[in-house]
Amino acid sequence: MITIQDTVVTDATHCILCCACTRSCPTQARFVNHPMVTARREMLVQNYSARKEPSLFL
Repeated sequence: MITIQDTVVTDATHCILCCACTRSCPTQARFVNHPMVTARREMLVQNYSARKEPSLFL
């Protein structure tokens, strides 16, 4: 749950690590610093950064 008043406060007990707050932050000030998110990001960068030619399997 995110509460917006004079400051923005996120209740970490309700966080489901969807990263919606980081995508919608207009100033890019919000980020998720969680080992599971970091590991997933590294796996995606390592395996899917380079272009791969399509393969045809029959």
